[in-house]
Order: sequence, then structure tokens, then C-alpha cells
Amino acid sequence: MNHYAGACLVSASLGTLAVIGAGCSGRVLDVGSGGGGPVAVAGASTGGSDAAPTAGTTDTAMTTADAGTMAGGGSAGSASDALPANAVEVALVPSADGSVNNEFGVLGGWYPFADGNEGVNPGVCQTVGKHLTQECSVISSPVPGTPFAPTGTSHARMCTSGKVAQVIPSADSRVYAFSVIFGAGIGFDLNNPGLNTGASMKMPFDASAKMVIGVSFDLDSVPATGLRIEFPFGSASTPAGVWKPNPTWDHARNLPIWASPVNAGHNVLLFTNVAQQSFVPIDQKVPFDPSTLMSIQFHIPTNERASAAAAFEFCVDNLALVVQM
Repeated sequence: MNHYAGACLVSASLGTLAVIGAGCSGRVLDVGSGGGGPVAVAGASTGGSDAAPTAGTTDTAMTTADAGTMAGGGSAGSASDALPANAVEVALVPSADGSVNNEFGVLGGWYPFADGNEGVNPGVCQTVGKHLTQECSVISSPVPGTPFAPTGTSHARMCTSGKVAQVIPSADSRVYAFSVIFGAGIGFDLNNPGLNTGASMKMPFDASAKMVIGVSFDLDSVPATGLRIEFPFGSASTPAGVWKPNPTWDHARNLPIWASPVNAGHNVLLFTNVAQQSFVPIDQKVPFDPSTLMSIQFHIPTNERASAAAAFEFCVDNLALVVQM
């Protein structure tokens, strides 16, 4: 499946775009907002990447480099990236319905996704995978198909809760059903002019032309099962880029954790550390191309060795673009 998961940042009033330079210089640029209109049915915006290795594979799909990273910590064990001295954070402050339409060129909105109720209920887990709803991942909040309203004093706090399923074999085989039990999460489309019409029109956002070199955001907490920050790019069939894609190793359960090493608090994610994961088939591997960036996704992935479904609840606040000055 391809679903389309240091310095101060201060949001201006609701519906505006604010910039503050590195080191909390206090320089604020308000370039206004045109308003985004109603958010489309949530599922129309989704699109991300497979939640785990290609169906039928296990952690043996990892490369030698992955194994070295897990053994020695490597990039997967690091904290967030440092904000470059000549970069600023451009806040993407959503309107009351979760949409952004500003003079920086962002036209899109927030949405939830889950294999069990991705915009509509039932989802692909039931309709394609033939699984029972209790075997699928579900989003409880926000309710798919309704406006995704921001909360908090920042007017930019996007919260979600639900359940991420245990991956089990497909209904008609012994192969793990990663393609239809991929997990759940929330995402933001950067260029989707169909949001105010109720029909998805996901299009590329040329981050390179805008001098965007990464993103930043605040997290209140990281789900116990991990959070993978994905950057869908290219076409709908292109496997998404992932920030620091090498897995960490859960020794207690003897399995790789295909999640990004984000922390509670402020996180800066630079595109120089975004790449497709090692389980992506070689004929689908391409370098991450920020000039064709589609979305930013906060994805709770599934794995085949989970002993049971797991509840999750977290909030993303102050999502911003990191722009080179």
C-alpha cells in the first residue's frame, strides 16, 4: 500500500503563517492565509507506505547495514536533527477545519488513516483482506469523514487516538497481511486542491523550489509501538521516504522496530536523513525527491510479532516547514 506520521517557533493568529529565525531571534513574517474551505472525506487524502516488509518477508529482509545500525545504535538511535543556523521554521497553522491555504504555496489539510476505517468504514482490511473489524486497525478520533479540527493554545495541535492491529496472515494464505493491515495514523497533504470540493486531488509540492529542507513539529508523547514519519513522494506507486529509516532492535521481543527515532518535545527532521526503507523491493527503490513531495505522515506501523493489538493516543503540534534562508 502507498498511503497518501532547538530553535523557537511561535504561531501567529489562526489561519496565518509565521516564521521565526533560528535562535529565537523574534523575527516574525506573517504572509497571511486564504483559508482552505471544508476538509474532504478523510480517506480521500490518504495514500502512505507499507507498514512493514513486503508481505511474506520477515526481518531477514534487512540489509547488513541495518543490522549494524541496530547493533551499534547508529542513526536510528539518534535524537532529532539540528536546525541549521541559516534556516527558519515556517509554521503551517491550520484553519478550524484542519486545512491550510497560504501564500507560501501550501494548499492542503490534515486527515486520519487506518486500514480498518480509512475515510470510510469498512476499510481495506475488511473489504480487500476479508478480515473481521476486530482484526483491523481503527482511528477513533478524529472521526474519519469529518473535519479534523485543531486544538490547543497554538490552534495547531492535531490529536488522534485509536488502535493499531496485530498483523496476522491473510485470510486465504499463510503470508502476513501487511498490505491490508498496515496500521493507522494522521497525515497532512501539502498540495491537494480538491480538499474544498470533497474530492482528493493529491499533487506534488516542490519543496526544493521553495528551499524547504525538512520539517519540524512538537510531540506530546510517542506511541508505545513507535511512530514512523513518512514522506510520500513521486507517484502513488512510489514507496514513501522515511526519516532515519534504519530500524532499531527490540531485544525483549526479538524483532526490528521500523519506526523513526522521534521524541516527546520538539523534533527537527531534515530531508538529508530521509530515504526509502531497506525492505522496499530493489526495482522500486529510488532516491527521495523533495521536489515531488506529497504529504507528511505520522504512522503507527504494525508488525508480525506483536502479541496483541495496541491502543495509541498522541498529538502533533506546531507542524512547520524548515526553510533554508
